[in-house]
Amino acid sequence: DLESDLRARRVGLLAHSILDYGLLAGRWTGKKRFSPEDHRASRWSPESLTERIAQLDERRFLLKGPVLTMAQAAQRFVLAHDV
Repeated sequence: DLESDLRARRVGLLAHSILDYGLLAGRWTGKKRFSPEDHRASRWSPESLTERIAQLDERRFLLKGPVLTMAQAAQRFVLAHDV
């Protein structure tokens, strides 16, 4: 697996866009649309974005105790892995 391979090679992994270009900030509704010049407009179709936001809503159970936002949950997930 990737983690074992990284450890064997003594290489670290740097997380890129841990908020998935803003998606994991948890502030958008399924009606969110990006302007044509925004790179996210070509990254996700409106249907795909709506689906991703619905999937994100299914993860709101992670918000408890000191974790108050989806952004905090995403950051905690990335920092929980020591690779």
